[in-house]
Amino acid sequence: MNYKYYIIEIMFEYINLKLAKTKGSRKLRKLIKALRKIFGEKDPGCLDFKFSKKPSRLFVVQSFIDKKKLNSYLEIGTFDNELFKHIKCKKK
Repeated sequence: MNYKYYIIEIMFEYINLKLAKTKGSRKLRKLIKALRKIFGEKDPGCLDFKFSKKPSRLFVVQSFIDKKKLNSYLEIGTFDNELFKHIKCKKK
């Protein structure tokens, strides 16, 4: 057995144990609560951005292509071609 990997494995276990202990730590919970109060964050999962006032992804991508006068566009991992089929470019 390679002892380097064994030592690394033990180190990872030790770090995971330490992290698990700090997640339930009272001091850490107090710190998180204070930071939420300072920054006015009620729900950590809610960023409360108003995306309806922002330009759409299609507009941003198409503007970039037009501004830079690009000839080709490649999109990796398209989902239902929601953006890819609307982009106007010579080579897709």
